[in-house]
Amino acid sequence: MRGLSFTRLCRFLKIPFPTHGQCGDGWLFRENSCYHISHDREEWASAEFMCHTMGGYLVEINNADEGHFLEHQVKLFNFSEGQTWIGATDILVEGDWVWADSQTSLSSRAYTNWLAGEPNNLGRNENCLSLFNSGLWNDEDCDTHFHYICEKQPIHELVTL
Repeated sequence: MRGLSFTRLCRFLKIPFPTHGQCGDGWLFRENSCYHISHDREEWASAEFMCHTMGGYLVEINNADEGHFLEHQVKLFNFSEGQTWIGATDILVEGDWVWADSQTSLSSRAYTNWLAGEPNNLGRNENCLSLFNSGLWNDEDCDTHFHYICEKQPIHELVTL
């Protein structure tokens, strides 16, 4: 099997592997995830619903590399409000921030990127997580209308020769 590329080997063995086209139109592929940055603005719950209708969920930022990637993408859009919805909330238990899709507590993760002094629950009504254009996180009123970032897994199809 000399000279056999990884792609050809996967095809030969009928092993699924991701390609850029497996995210669909309007989605960006990066490191086994697909991302969609909205053109519309929604409140947090509606943003989560919109992501689900597109086969995804509000993004869960797992590490600094992913955070930097998304920060760069959001800056390209230059949204005037300066914040974008991402997928964590503490609406069930104040101060217990949880990624909505995986139900994983942010306190159990090695990576968070809160702005200094956040989360602060300003006005006792900030229960949803937003991403500043700077890449820092902020707790915000869930009824605020922001753009949002969805995430989904790429479609893995069996490929054949």
